[in-house]
Amino acid sequence: MLFLTSIAVIGASFAAQLLFSRGLAGIGALRSVWLGVITMWLVVLMAVRKRRNVAKGTVYLVVLTGLICVYWDYLTGWRAWSLTYAVPIVNACSIVAVLITVEVMRIDVGEHILYSGLTVLLGLAPIVFLALGWVTNQLPSAICGAVSLLVLALMQLTRGADVRHELSKRLHL
Repeated sequence: MLFLTSIAVIGASFAAQLLFSRGLAGIGALRSVWLGVITMWLVVLMAVRKRRNVAKGTVYLVVLTGLICVYWDYLTGWRAWSLTYAVPIVNACSIVAVLITVEVMRIDVGEHILYSGLTVLLGLAPIVFLALGWVTNQLPSAICGAVSLLVLALMQLTRGADVRHELSKRLHL
């Protein structure tokens, strides 16, 4: 019940932001503080909800954080900071975090390989932003794309058979 109520309040808060004018002249710092609190609460909810599968929880957090950053950028007058900095940095850090977590916690390959691969594929999105000219600084997107491609190649070389087995098992191929 607490989860559903929290989701309803968070959704209403994000929707209420649309009632105020866009840009920094709207409600300014109050908007940023409120969005920060709501985002933190949403991230905590998702982290607690998906705590049993770290890789799956990471995918959820990457998607949520990326979407919230883009929305926040839109509400503050669209300066493209979300696509230029936030999304590539969050994606690259999540890839590294999943790699470290999987090794440190010695998580079974079947429990993480699909979501680790999905995290890496999400890391390729900044390359698309770069190709479409949506970013103002190319370096974060290029670094994120390089990390994604490197880890994708590494996964294929070291765990290629496991990846194919899990995909065939989960997707009934």
